[in-house]
Amino acid sequence: MKKLTRMLCGVCLAMTTCASTLPDPSYIERFMAYLSWKNHLPTEASPAFLAFIDHKAPLSRKLREKWLYALAKAEQWDKFVAHYQPSQDKTLQCYEQFALYQEGHHEQAIAGAKALWLTGKIQPDACDKIFDVLLQKKIIDNDLILERVKLALEKHHVELAKYLITQADLPNPHEKHALEMIQRQPSRIASLEPSKLHSHYYLYGLKRLVSSNPKQALKLWEEAKRRNLLDADQKQTFLSHLALYRALRNQPDSSEWFDQVEPASYSEGLLDWQIRYSLRQHEWARVKILIQRSSNQDSPAWQYWLARADEALGNPEKARVLYQTLAQQRQYYGFLASVRLKQPMTFEHEAASTDPHILEPYHPITDQIKQLYTEHQRLEASRMANDFISELPKEKKSAFVAWLADDLHWTGKSVYLSGEKELANQLNLRFPLAHRSLVKHYSKQFDIPEALIYAIIRQESAFRDDVVSPVGAHGLMQLMPTTAKQVARREHITYSNREALFSPNTNINLGTAYLNHLAARFDRNPLLMVAAYNAGPQQVNRWIKTHPVEDIDVWIDTLPWAETRNYLKAVMAFYAVYQHRLQQTPSLEPFMQQKMT
Repeated sequence: MKKLTRMLCGVCLAMTTCASTLPDPSYIERFMAYLSWKNHLPTEASPAFLAFIDHKAPLSRKLREKWLYALAKAEQWDKFVAHYQPSQDKTLQCYEQFALYQEGHHEQAIAGAKALWLTGKIQPDACDKIFDVLLQKKIIDNDLILERVKLALEKHHVELAKYLITQADLPNPHEKHALEMIQRQPSRIASLEPSKLHSHYYLYGLKRLVSSNPKQALKLWEEAKRRNLLDADQKQTFLSHLALYRALRNQPDSSEWFDQVEPASYSEGLLDWQIRYSLRQHEWARVKILIQRSSNQDSPAWQYWLARADEALGNPEKARVLYQTLAQQRQYYGFLASVRLKQPMTFEHEAASTDPHILEPYHPITDQIKQLYTEHQRLEASRMANDFISELPKEKKSAFVAWLADDLHWTGKSVYLSGEKELANQLNLRFPLAHRSLVKHYSKQFDIPEALIYAIIRQESAFRDDVVSPVGAHGLMQLMPTTAKQVARREHITYSNREALFSPNTNINLGTAYLNHLAARFDRNPLLMVAAYNAGPQQVNRWIKTHPVEDIDVWIDTLPWAETRNYLKAVMAFYAVYQHRLQQTPSLEPFMQQKMT
């Protein structure tokens, strides 16, 4: 940390000595001030500091929120209230309510705290300050506690629900134990006596049984209706859950359950799956009616399926108009629309700024980022890069991202920063051809298209060679160590330990070899190969058996796992983009083959 501080002081000194001679001294001076204050927050805020943070610009917001944390730690609540601005940070939101309460703004604080309280999610520890005050004063009363218990059980946060029960004033001291028993064995809801709290328990257990023991769930549902254990809203919640569960598994009685859900109880998620279920059945008239009820009907997905419905219902001109609009977009449904129209795909492309002189004024900053990166202080380098780009104009943002890729070869960072809205069409930044010699070599060795390898790298890691996923997948192609070990043994590839997966050479070698293994298993069908890469071969085999394939686009959009649906769409779109980048003729034909074995 001391070394980083000395380096940052060097940045400030360099900028101070040259700012007056640079073409853009205003941003240099602004960023210098930001770095100085960020690393040495003032104990007494000067007028210059207050003027800096009193804006909505990115650097102003970052510095303000860092200072607000310091004020909260020092319990300077008057200053906190004076300088707080609306934030997405839940911790700061909670501190704000406590600060308001401490400063005598009780009604405002109570209203804000109640809004933060009524969630099924676990809130940050900072919220405990205001929650504890309101619990002690009985402002958060039993009704509010039980309402949050309900929300927690809806979100499956059972530990939170159990904690909340201990905060309530209940006649039965064993309510927490009762919930623990239902958590272990949902069928225990049969012994519950009617009460407001028990209705929440009953609904929670009933929904659990839908997946573990459907017959018993339906039996206990009839019992709930007979004994009036659930109120009208809870009954509708259960019916929605059951309809969704049946539709996800393509059960023939799904429509019957959908029909029992009242319109006022429909969520977008339920309507979404009613549309998908109708797609599976090729009920095209119903697909149109349902999409027109959706608040998301203008999304590319639903516009595509409206066009497909029109086409199937004998309205080719209506379909063509929708397809033509979609085909102008560089994304999955735009590419599918081009396929339907039998026309070339559209690739909005804008050249990146590559003039080296553009960044000359900022050498004091880029030199320090480079030094931090080369000295393996990636976190510090990453933070400085994030801060620096945040207020640059478009041309300089583009040049900076290109510099990260070309000079530092920090492709993961350049791809991440190319996600800025202004750079959306600069395909050479967003879809780089990094590690080209490795990709080309292993593509040839294992007979896997380069565009597919790149598409998977782009989706799996966005070219971050050092990333580890929450489940333990490593490196560019996000290989699990156990999978890597098996592939290495089967293909006689040198592999020592999981750390080797951070090597681009080892990772691309093993990842492409694994794709080749999946190719052999799925008759070289890239759609199934990619699905298996994400969800596993056994799961894909189950889907083929339980989810018959007629139209590939329907099959993809009605897979029960949202993660795999979105994964397939992303990889297919990236595959087309990479064909374009590799100067090949983009085509999704390999993915659209009907043979599924």
